[in-house]
Amino acid sequence: MERLNLLPYRFKKYAWIGLFSFLVATIIIKISGIDLSEDSKELLKNILQSGILLCLLTLTIAAGKQEDELTIQIRIKAFTNAFIFGVGFTAIVPFANLLFDGEFNLQSRFELLLMMFAVFFISYYSIKKKTE
Repeated sequence: MERLNLLPYRFKKYAWIGLFSFLVATIIIKISGIDLSEDSKELLKNILQSGILLCLLTLTIAAGKQEDELTIQIRIKAFTNAFIFGVGFTAIVPFANLLFDGEFNLQSRFELLLMMFAVFFISYYSIKKKTE
């Protein structure tokens, strides 16, 4: 089986530090109630969301301590599960909103990607635990 081009393992540590930093910054900004203009709030929100997504992406594409063929297969299955969930979520949720709320609302990209990362991590670690 062909090896995946993954980031070195040390990038996981950097991603965790970055994720923790962005989450703490988000919480501090929410709690402190800093008075910012609408443009500044939107810019800060986009920066924090992009940072969180970038850190989660780094966690998904960084290699584990031991990467073998089984781990690669598990990673591919988890990516597949996350992709199928994302497509299904994108297709079903707007129609469910239309049916129950009377509005055709699309979810934000941040929410969709965050849930896809959650599905990836849940799938990856549950499949990995079953194979041990």
